Amino acid sequence: MSKRLTENRLMNIALFYVSQYESSVEKVRQMLNRRLRRLKMQGEEVPPEAPVWINNILQKIQDQSYVDDNRYAENQVRNLILQGKSEHFICAKLALAGIRAERVKEILDAMESTEESRAKRFVERKKIGYLRPRDERAKFWEKDMAALARAGFSYDIARSALNPSDSE
Repeated sequence: MSKRLTENRLMNIALFYVSQYESSVEKVRQMLNRRLRRLKMQGEEVPPEAPVWINNILQKIQDQSYVDDNRYAENQVRNLILQGKSEHFICAKLALAGIRAERVKEILDAMESTEESRAKRFVERKKIGYLRPRDERAKFWEKDMAALARAGFSYDIARSALNPSDSE
């Protein structure tokens, strides 16, 4: 038998989470709701006012700047750009964290990151395309194109990233 669920206990859970991970408000909400579902599945009693507690907790941690959606979005976009992710991938990933696509596009524009530069970065990180030995490029062409397509890049951008000499 574990401790009784209280607002203070939920606050401690949220504070521990944000001390471990950079997070958005929505991600903290999702984590707390998962915790409530897990407790219910284990047969624990979850007070009916728990959703109200979660809203109060989220407001408190925002007011105290433990969680800042703009800071989270900027850091995530920066990291995803370094990984060579497409705009589509970045928008989808941050949408799961409750960040609007318009805000992501504003950040991408401010960072002066283009789809082409991110595709080239993806190719460099994966060492595919023109970075493969010359005799293996044709053999892996479709596989490399598929990797870029799964990463969210268009056919034209993927082709130019795999063969930079074609676009020059």
